[in-house]
Amino acid sequence: MKKGIVLLSLTYLFACNPSTEKKVDATMQTETIANSYGEKIEKQTGITVAALAAQMQNKAALEDMVIEAKITEVCQEMGCWMNVEKGDGTQMFIKMKDHEFFVPKDAAGKIALISGTAVMDTMSVEDQKHYAEDAHKPQAEIDAITTPKFELSFIAHGVVIK
Repeated sequence: MKKGIVLLSLTYLFACNPSTEKKVDATMQTETIANSYGEKIEKQTGITVAALAAQMQNKAALEDMVIEAKITEVCQEMGCWMNVEKGDGTQMFIKMKDHEFFVPKDAAGKIALISGTAVMDTMSVEDQKHYAEDAHKPQAEIDAITTPKFELSFIAHGVVIK
């Protein structure tokens, strides 16, 4: 009985002690801040994906970019990636940095402000198939993926969905 009371008392002390509370990094936002995910974005607007593509000419990467685009598709497993309109009928792939945050699975059709790093990169056949499975694409479409793609993509550090 005494052991139970001592254990209960210790649990209460540690659980209610303010010094044991998790500290939240002020640079990170969560879903509790209206439609904001990942790192805080200071800017209110961003450049178009077409303007980003023009700036990427002959560059492997551009850091600290902020783009604004319409979301066309979101990972239906976790919300860890999305595609946005490029303005020419194609899409650009956006991955959330290191799976540190996720966006809502129902965000397709909304406008997003996205900060991060633009990269020219090769996406393997394996990765393309994985993302197609995450998007619940038909098996025939997944099976049709047979070659790697070299394309402009984006690593998001923060997202605000408008």
